[in-house]
Amino acid sequence: MIDRKRVGERLIELRDIDNRTLESAAMMIGIHENTLASYEHGKRLPSPDRMVLIADYYDQPVEELFFSYRKNEVIKSE
Repeated sequence: MIDRKRVGERLIELRDIDNRTLESAAMMIGIHENTLASYEHGKRLPSPDRMVLIADYYDQPVEELFFSYRKNEVIKSE
């Protein structure tokens, strides 16, 4: 299961690094700003197609952006 809160925190972090407003980042990605806000606040997860759009915009691998926290959980449990 994807941790929506962690994904949202990462999306906010990347947007801040990019020095973009919510509105401008959403426009560049090609989604509505309310949609991006719902991802950033952990209320919703993007569809796989939108995961690709978001990851491409931030120049991040999909796995790293949406699933990287799982690597840490696996390592901790060993």
